[in-house]
Amino acid sequence: MKGQAVVLLSGGLDSVAALCWAKRKYESIFAMLFDYGQPNCDQELTAAHRIAAELGVERLRLAIADSLPRGAGILRGVQEHDGREDGVSPAFVPGRNLVFIVCAASHASLYFANGSFDVVIGANAQDARRFPDCRAGAFAKMSETLRHGIGRD
Repeated sequence: MKGQAVVLLSGGLDSVAALCWAKRKYESIFAMLFDYGQPNCDQELTAAHRIAAELGVERLRLAIADSLPRGAGILRGVQEHDGREDGVSPAFVPGRNLVFIVCAASHASLYFANGSFDVVIGANAQDARRFPDCRAGAFAKMSETLRHGIGRD
């Protein structure tokens, strides 16, 4: 076990699995939780805090808020999952993972003052089909951009 990582933790199954995986793989980790006015925010963040605490993982909650009324900002037009398996999901929030990953990497670059670190996110093949920012190509480009933007691996 070695290395450092920040884990994006929403409280959902994929992010909890990612946290458990990272806890076994890395010597030093912390979790980033995001409040962006999402539906079920209170339940998600409560679950994320509880799970991180049970695993002994330090966590940081970051609020990303629009100054507009709920549903009028970044979540405008976002709908529930529709059950289809093709096309972009109506639940897709454009750029959400980009914002989360950049914020997590920025915080991690201060938290882990020395050396490189990884950003861990729970995404699966089903997500990749319907959510453009969960695709391998998107993650590869984000990784390259972060290396340039924060000046570290």
